Amino acid sequence: MKEVITKSFKEVHQDLENESLFLTKNFDTNDFKRKADFLKDIGFTNSIATKIYAGIVDNKDLISHYNDTYYGNSKFILEAQLERLCEKYDLYVRSTGHFMGDIPEKNVRDIMNFRVRLHDLGFDEYRLQDMMNKFSYSDSQFTIHSRSFKYYGVAHFIQIAAIKSLFHPDAFRETQDRIIGVKEIEPKFEVDLDPIVLFKVKGGYLIITAWGDEANDELVFNQTLN
Repeated sequence: MKEVITKSFKEVHQDLENESLFLTKNFDTNDFKRKADFLKDIGFTNSIATKIYAGIVDNKDLISHYNDTYYGNSKFILEAQLERLCEKYDLYVRSTGHFMGDIPEKNVRDIMNFRVRLHDLGFDEYRLQDMMNKFSYSDSQFTIHSRSFKYYGVAHFIQIAAIKSLFHPDAFRETQDRIIGVKEIEPKFEVDLDPIVLFKVKGGYLIITAWGDEANDELVFNQTLN
């Protein structure tokens, strides 16, 4: 039987911060490439460490772009870093339509205020031009409830990482994978952890917001005042 670990809100945020800071350091790309190649050569082709080293090398320019564009607003993590978080905290990643848990008021505001550039969605040039022409947009940052996002159905870009019990059973009807399309990840512990809201972009994810149980008190507090 796995040990049940309860992680605090601060601990989770610190881990998210560490994953993001790892990508903002002046890392040695050649050193990371050597490490990735070495791990692959001795058989660790599917190791998360291998994927992270290789991901940093392959996405160096994208990482710099996201750090410059979203600095102070949203943190960027690689897909392999999300795998590591899922492994560590026993999380599943699904679309928001399957989520049944509470959303604290602060985090609702974070989601409403989140902005993303059209070119970071990974659309082909034809679709991007169509969006910009149809809605007279330039490639600046837009909120996720902009008309174009609703029109093109980009809500599926918003995903949420949470423990299994917070999702509707339909979320696991087609697959039990923690991250759809990623080979099974075995968690180190069973963890009682609150959700992390993500936005899928080229090369990884932008972290929109994350919360803990204590944040739920804000909504109750506001209702009490009314």
